[in-house]
Amino acid sequence: MSKTLQRTFKLRAAIEAAARHWWEQQRPVGWTIEQHLEHPRVNTTSPSESALAIAVARVIRVEHET
Repeated sequence: MSKTLQRTFKLRAAIEAAARHWWEQQRPVGWTIEQHLEHPRVNTTSPSESALAIAVARVIRVEHET
């Protein structure tokens, strides 16, 4: 694998980790992960945040399926 491709994977992993952390911070106190996955856009304030929340929730759902 080329160094450029390796760097790209590392950068994408960092972006995913940051997005996941942001999304987890949006979860209301007392909510389970399942509740948050049912309503991933909770506490978002813009269309961009909503889109990011939905994307993160999709990744997490896929991870839970495997």
